[in-house]
Amino acid sequence: MHRSSRRPFPVSLAAPWGAVAAGGHHGAAAQPGPVRGARLLGRLVRAMVGMVGLCLAALSTAQTTASGPQPPTLQAVDRASPPLPVAALSAPGLQFTAPPGWAVEQHPSRTVIFRRTFTGNPEVTHHGTMMLFPPQAAPQGPAAAFEAEWRGRFGGADGHPLGDAVPHFRRLLPGGPLAYYMGVRTYKLIDGTDTQFYLALWMVDLLDGRTQTVALNMQLGRMRMSTGNMNLDDAFTQFVPAVAPLLDSLRYPDKRTPGPLVTRDEVVGHWRQSSAAFGGQYVNAATGQGAGMLFASSGGVLQLGADGRYFMRFSSAHHNPVAGGGGVSQSRHTGRWALQQQTVALTPDTALGYNPSEVAVGAGVVRTAQGPRRMLITVGLTDNGQFNQPRWFPLWDAHNGVMNWYTEER
Repeated sequence: MHRSSRRPFPVSLAAPWGAVAAGGHHGAAAQPGPVRGARLLGRLVRAMVGMVGLCLAALSTAQTTASGPQPPTLQAVDRASPPLPVAALSAPGLQFTAPPGWAVEQHPSRTVIFRRTFTGNPEVTHHGTMMLFPPQAAPQGPAAAFEAEWRGRFGGADGHPLGDAVPHFRRLLPGGPLAYYMGVRTYKLIDGTDTQFYLALWMVDLLDGRTQTVALNMQLGRMRMSTGNMNLDDAFTQFVPAVAPLLDSLRYPDKRTPGPLVTRDEVVGHWRQSSAAFGGQYVNAATGQGAGMLFASSGGVLQLGADGRYFMRFSSAHHNPVAGGGGVSQSRHTGRWALQQQTVALTPDTALGYNPSEVAVGAGVVRTAQGPRRMLITVGLTDNGQFNQPRWFPLWDAHNGVMNWYTEER
């Protein structure tokens, strides 16, 4: 779950990222069920053990109405596909307006670098570097290009520890471009000090076989008598309103228009997800007796067949000695499925007490000993048939609601 930042954001940046109607599900509201409750409880336990989200500002929701040629089909991240035709790298890229308050450097490579020091809190200083890179070829499609960009911009021998998974979210920027994006908190030794960073990448599909990337590298300072979350919260409060105007300003050079954010080929497959959180062992302060441990774990399988049939299984277990009690829940059902815009619409063979449909908001790839495997990221529909979009300044899998990170089974 997310908590509010200590200081409010300007009204012009107030959170329009939230509840957006999911395509194809505007009818009767879904009823909360034991599965949804268990998933939400798992998120609550994560919050209690320190996986704290941030209620961040986002960008305006104005959408372009321009029409134009449809883009090539988005490519699955690890499937062989013929190279896409690529426009000349000298062709026009994104139009943008430099955000106020940043020092701007124009480089011969056509990379534009923005630098700024954030001193809004007298107790701490944060340093930000933002880079708008020139267009580059993406012959295997934007999904594959995002993995290369993420590892190339932030990894390497002198970079940050990035792990095996490279996920991304997908959304249309306020000015119309289709963005693949992700953000993460990481740590790195700087002069012997464990220094906290926030890294984010917004890669735009130019729809002509090229992509163009905005990268953000925030080096966070440390307040006295503070935690990492407190310093991250303070930095977000200052830099989100400063970065957002650049993202708001991005426009295609002409009236080209993105196609679907996800394709059927990207969601067909056998998917598995699991999560767990441990909140420590509790003791009754009055009696000294053990009260048990705080934990939550869950796992599930979602099979989306090319024939339009699906199978879903989900189970969870939890115990909360603070609130008292715990339990185990299980769900298993089959039926038909269809992709309606971003919504993976599930129609069970036997009616359930809730809507099991999920909304595809991203994808990715994870490296395993058996080779790369696809990822699919979904969010659950709320009780009124809507869903919460991933935030424009994400913290990996932190989300205001239920978010599933599936990995492909083979």
